[in-house]
Amino acid sequence: MKFFDAGQHAEGFIAIGQEARGVIAIGQEATGVFALGQMALGFIAIGQLARGVFVVGQLAVGVVAVGQLSLGIFGSVGMLAIAGRWVKGLGFAIWPKPKADTELPEAITLMQVENGESGYVPVEVQYPECMLLYQGLPLDAELSQSVRSEAKALVDKGWDRALVSLEPKERADERDAAGYRRAPLKSQYLEGSKLVGVAPAAWRLPGFWWKTSARVVGIAALATGWFFATGLPLWEEFFAAKTGLLFTP
Repeated sequence: MKFFDAGQHAEGFIAIGQEARGVIAIGQEATGVFALGQMALGFIAIGQLARGVFVVGQLAVGVVAVGQLSLGIFGSVGMLAIAGRWVKGLGFAIWPKPKADTELPEAITLMQVENGESGYVPVEVQYPECMLLYQGLPLDAELSQSVRSEAKALVDKGWDRALVSLEPKERADERDAAGYRRAPLKSQYLEGSKLVGVAPAAWRLPGFWWKTSARVVGIAALATGWFFATGLPLWEEFFAAKTGLLFTP
């Protein structure tokens, strides 16, 4: 292989020409590890029509693609972008990365609250009554209106687990007072002021299985299209036994 070649049909480590084929190729039709041209095919390709692994072009097809119209197996950026995992710009990801789970407060037991601590206790939200259960039994606590509203919202979403903020409190019981000289007795109770939903496992959500099947088919179709349009031509250009640029006898 020549180190440098230029001309109508250029082939070398560095190739510049109308048809350029090399490790670094620049031309109208460029094929290389790094390819720059109107039609570029390479591991890194930049061109009007760019195909490869990392590509930039008006029409870009790659593993990670950036372009006006871009198709990427993993990621894609463009005015119209389609990708397997993530997109930037207008478009959609076939199998988007899951959103990070909201950090939940640390949970404590109901016994700890009854012993004077304040904190979040894990509960079950019963459908359809929106009742809060602790270890299968109704939670004995005075719940704020916001807790009741949030419990209904969780039931409507199909969630059945939550953390409720409980605080031990006490109040005077005037009914037990016997005359003005005796102080009224105080009774203790638990007050629930806030409810935080705990998202169920993904496989328990409605439509999980058919959505997963559709995503698998979509990713497979995208990967197959990339293989025949880009992967196979790249292999033939660089690694074929007799004609490969990198393994030419």
